[in-house]
Amino acid sequence: MLLALKLGVLVALLALAVATQNLGKIWALVSGANFHYLLLFIVVHAATAALGSGNLFLLLHPLGKTLSWPRLFYFDLLSMPGVYYTPGGIGGLGGMMFLMSREGLGLKDSAIVVVVDKTITLIVALLFMAVHLHVYYSGGLEVKWYGLAALIFLVAAGAAAMLTSGLVRQSAATIVDRLRCYGGHYRLLSANMIITIAIFGLQGLQFYGAFSAVRIEVTDWLLILSSYGVMAIIGQLPITLGGIGLSEAAAVLLWAGLGMGTEQILAVFLLIRLFTMISTLFLGGGAAVVWLLERRQVADK
Repeated sequence: MLLALKLGVLVALLALAVATQNLGKIWALVSGANFHYLLLFIVVHAATAALGSGNLFLLLHPLGKTLSWPRLFYFDLLSMPGVYYTPGGIGGLGGMMFLMSREGLGLKDSAIVVVVDKTITLIVALLFMAVHLHVYYSGGLEVKWYGLAALIFLVAAGAAAMLTSGLVRQSAATIVDRLRCYGGHYRLLSANMIITIAIFGLQGLQFYGAFSAVRIEVTDWLLILSSYGVMAIIGQLPITLGGIGLSEAAAVLLWAGLGMGTEQILAVFLLIRLFTMISTLFLGGGAAVVWLLERRQVADK
């Protein structure tokens, strides 16, 4: 049902293009895309899951807990569909916490690890946004102040959503107390931040893949790649699936100064959504098959 809803939103996005009489150009760009770049998306999503699970692995040590990195990577792949096909990615967050708690970690300690990870992600996203705004202004691009004000509001709301989910609020008192375990672990937290920057860089490769697939030349890759911080934050708002519609609106605002038309930006994002859907279902589906086989083996015993 969630997949059908996401497809429905994509159809609505196409309907928006029809209203602006850009459907023909969008379809020409998407249908003529080089689908070999789908492999890049699969590699990027697998690599980011591997790095993300590495972050969780490191964050468990100050709590005196251990889970193997391969197991966490497996859990990350299992929860991947929930990240993209539920509002604000809450399904992926809840799924990861549930899977870790089943390994003896406990729901509260799982929530603590997720809160610290989300906080680091937010800091890196704001860093990327700062770089983007610096490039945006220093490059002499035209600023649409009403749009920028709306974008800042969405970023603030997304940042709040990242750290105030229902799952986190349920364990707020315990989390505040247990967070003291991370005091003095500056090297560990710095390593997590470096890994998160690498994750953002990998995610930014999706833009490169999509633009290359539809053969659109980009004049300023730093501005494009640094905009992922904005996408990452507003994608946490629980009003759309994976930030659908919000990310597109932000891109139209932030990329328009590069001389790209709305139809080109929408075509790029449609391709990103399509490639992301295929790659995450492929990776998450593979992990789900392994999980079902594991359950069958347990049942046979």
